[in-house]
Amino acid sequence: MQHPKTVGGGQFHPEPIRMQPAVMEPSGKTLFDACTCAPCVYATTVYRTAPIDQGGHLISIDWNTKATLGKVPVVPPQPAIKNSNPRGGARGGRGILVDSQFVYAASYHTIHVFTHDLTPLRTFSNPLFVDIHELAWEGNDIWVCSTGLDVAVKVDTKGQTLAVWRPHNDSVTATRFGLQPLSLDRVRDYRHAAMLRRHTHLNTVAMVDERPLILLNRIGCVVRLNPTEILVEDSNLKGAHNLVATEEGDLMINDSRRSRIRIYGIDGEFRSELDLLRFAPVRRIARRFAVRNLRLWLADRSPSFRLSRWIADETMRASQPVFVRGLCLTRRGTVLAGISPATMLEIDWRRGKLVDLYSFSRTVHEAVHGIECIYP
Repeated sequence: MQHPKTVGGGQFHPEPIRMQPAVMEPSGKTLFDACTCAPCVYATTVYRTAPIDQGGHLISIDWNTKATLGKVPVVPPQPAIKNSNPRGGARGGRGILVDSQFVYAASYHTIHVFTHDLTPLRTFSNPLFVDIHELAWEGNDIWVCSTGLDVAVKVDTKGQTLAVWRPHNDSVTATRFGLQPLSLDRVRDYRHAAMLRRHTHLNTVAMVDERPLILLNRIGCVVRLNPTEILVEDSNLKGAHNLVATEEGDLMINDSRRSRIRIYGIDGEFRSELDLLRFAPVRRIARRFAVRNLRLWLADRSPSFRLSRWIADETMRASQPVFVRGLCLTRRGTVLAGISPATMLEIDWRRGKLVDLYSFSRTVHEAVHGIECIYP
């Protein structure tokens, strides 16, 4: 099997370029066990502007050799979805979970179940699954971000509804952010529903200390449930994706549009940030799109709508280079983060160093959405 092309040192090569692995600092307390083995990495992608049946994949990669172990398309099954949105829309793979036996990858309204070698097994859905984004385990059950309806739904692995949380109907979030109550009919199938007009873009859920944390993307806040409290409120999180918690209790969140990872304490206080553009290989990726970015800059300042669309049409506007999405901690004290074009970065965030980088696309329209890993 051929290796996909890899970025490193500014050129594309048929064989992966390896960077020096991070060496953990000796200390009385380590974040993880001293595991230096490389994981098998699973990632979902979204191919913006593509037809829905070609809109993205689930792939598995041996992170040590960068060999592609498997690749399957992720396409929402029935009910069929019509979506002309050139951005993500109904396309591709979304959130992803991995357990000891299976891989769970979301599409627009369905969760697809695979073996570890990506043999398809089954799918399950729910009438409240609309524009799924991220997933999280709570025991053997799954929290699902139904972003199109602005709800978080907890289901079992057959898709049966166990719990629903709506920021519009929670007195804490509704009062703080002026949200109008949202009425949902438990009998109705919402999978063809349009997005809400007053939309918080609820797109991320993570379990931390046995309590769900939920990211409201358009408000720029993280909410902790049971009981509900506003944990983080930061305008820099508007447009953000993904959330993982380190063993020290810090929260890492992708500041997607500004190409950064922001780090907060479990008390919600901002601690630090990682600017991914400080890494030379990432800057080289960004520079490949300098002409495109100039056209967008000129289009935004055009005196007429027609001229603006002539300079930069909707297809060009659909994607952003170095858009950060996908986040997964490893056992060797690093974090994997995804960017566009579809690329994964391994970062030692304590030292602020890029440990490794692997790219499997050259088009800005193909972006990583979810990342998970397992170990041999």
